[in-house]
Amino acid sequence: MQLSVRGTLARQSLLVSGLCVAADVGFVFVADCAPSTAAQTVTLAVLIGADLCLAGPARLSGFVAVAQGLIRMLGVLTFGPTASGNTAGLMIAGYRAGAWLRGTPAWLTMALTTVAIGLSRYVANGFNNWPIIPLMMAESGLLPWLVGRYTTTRRAYLAELEQRAEQERRDAKEAVSKAVVEERASIARDLHDVIAHHVSAINVHAGAARLIMAGDQQNAKIGGFRDDGWESEKSLGHGRAPGTLLDLLKGRPAPPGVGPARASTKNRRAVRPVCARRGCGPPLETNRPAP
Repeated sequence: MQLSVRGTLARQSLLVSGLCVAADVGFVFVADCAPSTAAQTVTLAVLIGADLCLAGPARLSGFVAVAQGLIRMLGVLTFGPTASGNTAGLMIAGYRAGAWLRGTPAWLTMALTTVAIGLSRYVANGFNNWPIIPLMMAESGLLPWLVGRYTTTRRAYLAELEQRAEQERRDAKEAVSKAVVEERASIARDLHDVIAHHVSAINVHAGAARLIMAGDQQNAKIGGFRDDGWESEKSLGHGRAPGTLLDLLKGRPAPPGVGPARASTKNRRAVRPVCARRGCGPPLETNRPAP
């Protein structure tokens, strides 16, 4: 993926530099400024080379921008005041310098390029119609540099916002995960208490059953144990039964019918263990009516 993006950027840079060469050279010939001397030919070759350098590394963007400004002045000296110059390459170079450079190199590049543009206008026409000098400096030197700087700053700001939003999403996700872990730990403690309670109740009821089978059925304490057994059996079918708690700990939804919807079947749950015990052989007495 990274190689694909890098290749796309390289092709786009070559396309931009090629279009700059075509535009600048085309304006030279269309404006009847075709090179007729060695100096003009050298100037045109330097212009083409500077435009091709627009596809080079970003760290060289400052040198390319200053070179484009000097080529503007060189074109006026060799082709004359009517030379169309290198507008396309000059503006793209200024944009790249503003986008990629920071600190002193950026400001120095902008100043040198802008001064070179102003001097080229002065060499061509002197102070005739002098307000055009600062206008050209702002149009071809300062404005592209500012646009490049604005674009890069805005891109960095948007990247910071995206990073901040991503960090907030990660923090929220971690908070939810932490809350789930804490809730599961609380459920695990409750489950431990419930299981310990029912194990103790089973031991007590097992002892009471042994006494009943031994013939001590009239003991009032044993009758109390038996009544407590009914309450334990009812609580085993509750919505916070161990099975349901295990489902919550494992992140599974509660099975169908667990909860308030099962409240109407409490008598059926209570009688089910009794029916099972009757089928085991020992006699069992119950003091509750059948459903």
